[in-house]
Amino acid sequence: MYRTVVIENKMTAGRIAEAIDTEANRMEAQGWELKASAQTLYGKTLLTFWRPNEPDADLSDGSE
Repeated sequence: MYRTVVIENKMTAGRIAEAIDTEANRMEAQGWELKASAQTLYGKTLLTFWRPNEPDADLSDGSE
């Protein structure tokens, strides 16, 4: 299962990094792994997390 978290970027680069670290550590404590991050043109950072062992975590299409 995937989950995306949005962080507002109305702060300095150092504070954005701290916010990313804080959110990544919080999600990791819940069993989520940070898989990707991106910044938008609208001043937001998107963090995409994945958690293994979820019922729908197997993303295969069943064609095997």
